[in-house]
Amino acid sequence: MVNQINSRLKELDKDKSCFDAVIPVPPSKLDRPFQPALELARQIAVGIHVPYDDTILRKTLKTDVIKGLPNYEIRVKMLENVFSVTDRRYEGKSVLVVDDVVETGATLDSVAKVLKEKGGISHVYVICGAKVGAYS
Repeated sequence: MVNQINSRLKELDKDKSCFDAVIPVPPSKLDRPFQPALELARQIAVGIHVPYDDTILRKTLKTDVIKGLPNYEIRVKMLENVFSVTDRRYEGKSVLVVDDVVETGATLDSVAKVLKEKGGISHVYVICGAKVGAYS
């Protein structure tokens, strides 16, 4: 799967200037030995020769389980103030955010919002390994 993603991203970014960093969505369960979003982001970064950065975006609050909740608006409300950025190192730049699974898009929207508003990032692109749920 990563090879297909990287191949497609390289086609879309022939001039190698689209992304300044690849950023994973912070994991919801830190005690898991394997973190799919982090590993997927790392492999994508290596494959497209873009820096991997898992330090800029932080999950600052624990959330109730949102997996399986079909309502986008409820999810967005639950994710308010959950993510933060550590600094503005990508201000005015473009990043690729990677998550392993997307259901409604609320997490990716929340992450993109904080990266733009608090991190000053101009363009946030997103990609995920799988789409599941009612809208897949």
